Amino acid sequence: MSRFHPLSSTVKQIASLPFYWIDLMDANEAIALLQPYSSCDISDALHRLPSSDFGQLTDIHLISPSPLTHPDTRICGPAFTVEFVKSHAITTSTTSKLHHMDRVPENSVVVIKAPSGPNAVFGGLMAARAMALGVKAVVVHGRVRDRKELAEYGSSLPVFANGFSTLGASPFMKVGSSDHIGDGVGGSVTVPGYDSSDIGYPAVVVATGDLIVADIDGVVRVPICHVMQIAQICKQLVTADAHCMDDIKTGRSLTDAFAEHRKRPLQQ
Repeated sequence: MSRFHPLSSTVKQIASLPFYWIDLMDANEAIALLQPYSSCDISDALHRLPSSDFGQLTDIHLISPSPLTHPDTRICGPAFTVEFVKSHAITTSTTSKLHHMDRVPENSVVVIKAPSGPNAVFGGLMAARAMALGVKAVVVHGRVRDRKELAEYGSSLPVFANGFSTLGASPFMKVGSSDHIGDGVGGSVTVPGYDSSDIGYPAVVVATGDLIVADIDGVVRVPICHVMQIAQICKQLVTADAHCMDDIKTGRSLTDAFAEHRKRPLQQ
């Protein structure tokens, strides 16, 4: 279903609510509010917020378990970020002796951002440690390896990534901070957007504590301060699309269904 239809007046009112209107909530409350909605639903809502960066982590897909055998895979949880940088960028002041996967909190979604390169930054040994710590899922802007080992964990540890490699991180990359603030673990990462002559899609900043929603369609980031707004907008949009689907299945045209339930014709 399209992500670009006009807003109803109700959705516009919700999207315009000031940030201070949002009550503070813990992660479990936020997760419960977003539970009914897919990554597509949430993307539809996110791009309706003022000054939104859309939230999608571009070109990251479900790697394990297979989307063909586990199409209902869906995770939602608080992000814990890890940043890799090129090895030559590391200084002694930006490194930690403790392995980054030993610092990950239980029930978190590990979000790893790596610079462009041919090597992996996540594999079987780190997956085993993540399982032992009770991590919900791992999202990698970069490559992973040890596909057989990742597959053995199946739905117990969903892994999302850009692709695969036989190469490990060393000697190409190490954990560290690109801005030399902190050691690259538990802070924030900037996932690049997409630029072409026709489309400009902004980079997305993922901060530790943001919510990550991921399923077979993709991965999106939701700041905690926007969760209530997003949930309310999703409810409006999903209801409208359900009415459209019912009409379309009975033979009604898209034009007529959209005109009634989305108020104005679809804009492509």
